[in-house]
Amino acid sequence: MAERRSDLDALRGVAMILGIVLHATASFFSFPWPVHEMEFNTGLALLCMWIHGFRMPLFFILSGYFTQLVYEQRGLKKLVQQRLVRIAIPLVLSCITILPLSSFVSQRASQTRHRQPVVEAIVRGEIQPLRDWLAQGGDPNYKDPLFGRPLVAWATLAENQLALELLVSNNADVNATETSGNTPLHYAVFFGSDSAFEYLVQHGSDPTAKNNAEHNPLLAIDSAPFRAADLSGVIGLPEGLRVDVVQQGRLAIKEQLNIWLDKQNPNLFPESAKLQQAIQESKDASFLDSLVTSYWTYRGSDRFIVHLGSYQLHLFDSMIFEHLWFLAYLLWLLLIFTILTAIGWKPNYRTYSMAVFATLFGQIWMGPLGPSFGPDSEFGLLPAPHLLIYYAGFFFFGTALYSCSTPRDASTGANSLNQAWFSNHWRWILPVSTLIVFPLALGTVANRPLGIILQPLFAWGMALGSIGAFEAMFKATASKHTSEKKTSAIRWLADSSYWLYLAHVPVVIMAQYLVTSLPLPGWVKFLIVLAISLLILMVSYEWLVRYSWIGRLLNGRKIRPGQPPTLSTKVPT
Repeated sequence: MAERRSDLDALRGVAMILGIVLHATASFFSFPWPVHEMEFNTGLALLCMWIHGFRMPLFFILSGYFTQLVYEQRGLKKLVQQRLVRIAIPLVLSCITILPLSSFVSQRASQTRHRQPVVEAIVRGEIQPLRDWLAQGGDPNYKDPLFGRPLVAWATLAENQLALELLVSNNADVNATETSGNTPLHYAVFFGSDSAFEYLVQHGSDPTAKNNAEHNPLLAIDSAPFRAADLSGVIGLPEGLRVDVVQQGRLAIKEQLNIWLDKQNPNLFPESAKLQQAIQESKDASFLDSLVTSYWTYRGSDRFIVHLGSYQLHLFDSMIFEHLWFLAYLLWLLLIFTILTAIGWKPNYRTYSMAVFATLFGQIWMGPLGPSFGPDSEFGLLPAPHLLIYYAGFFFFGTALYSCSTPRDASTGANSLNQAWFSNHWRWILPVSTLIVFPLALGTVANRPLGIILQPLFAWGMALGSIGAFEAMFKATASKHTSEKKTSAIRWLADSSYWLYLAHVPVVIMAQYLVTSLPLPGWVKFLIVLAISLLILMVSYEWLVRYSWIGRLLNGRKIRPGQPPTLSTKVPT
């Protein structure tokens, strides 16, 4: 029977719960999320990015470790059977139950946002409330406090042409930026708003303006239209845009560009000089940036579209798995692991260096709209190649972490050769990763070469430091004779965390919506959302899931207190 690692069981549970914490922060800053607070909270934004930078790498290391553990203890056939039961079936069932519920809750929450009345009027296509607001002394350059998004950008997003013209006629700045550095022209190109694009350029909008990712607006014209359609519904619009609307709008923008950049009449329009400069900037981009842009353009192209009647499915960019994407990636990695193992591959010390290289290589391609912090979030039917390589590095590092072990300590199962160093040095690894590497990685987001080094370094430091910390703490606890009650609590955490993460998104969104109108500080609201969500999820696990067929599917059969055990209750880790 596969041995238990209480320290890694607990850490795996914590990694899952950190995902709930991350999503509980999402309504307090300009994150693509259906619920938005009125004020931007910098502290919660930093907490979200800190968690996002290392949580999934840590999870994939642990997944690789336990995959190798079960394989060596039970064999390849039993491993595949167990993973299909534990991962594939829950993923399929969640896609027809939890994910539709999440979509329903998200849609209802997004349609009842608590926003400033003038912003709400613009987004809903109204004009009279904006006229009244300006007549009463309202600032045409007003920016909402959450996104830092100017009214001109909101009018562009909503394709409210009358509001856009009214704001510009009242001297609104057409080059005003939001917190991401995007101008209204960035939005017009990305979402295919051709009428807004033409109007903005003719009224002084700068096509060479750079956002925080150092991208000018025209660079978004070939980005994935499916991604734009999916994002439109969660960045502030009451209803998401259709893919064909985005595509048609971008084609119209390209046609307008061809008119302005007519080679026989290069100076026919005063806008042409700036547009030529913006296009030339994309041609003059560094080799690395050009390579990354080519990758994303190819990956988001129409060649990966599957037509299902009137429905178009993009194999990479259509949102299928939402927050459960990692289960699909685990299945792909299981397939790779099975093939490699079947042909005789075994993880060894060289696997470590190859794993680190894979994460650095995968990091190169992160950021479909320019350099960004942390690994990308991909929800498509097929795994994004760069992201699969990135997480494969962490996963196969985990397999080597188990496979290259020396005989383990009988009380803890600790790997004295490979993990002892981290358990002895985690006290400085974690602070250095958080206080030095994290700020450096965050401050150099726009510098892709530095990001290739610093962001994986932060992920590795936090993940391995966390493994070392949990091993050290549990080893110290074990030396004091860990009680059976404490061991049961750890196993309960590890088992429940799977259900908690599967089901948490609709619960979190409902809790966030309920507190948005409360006159409380952001951190207090966040703690309320987290407490309500965890309470509901934990109660649902204990009373509805743990001893049911769902619990048996997720974690193996559990025996209620007082119920006589059976011979079939033992399951592998």
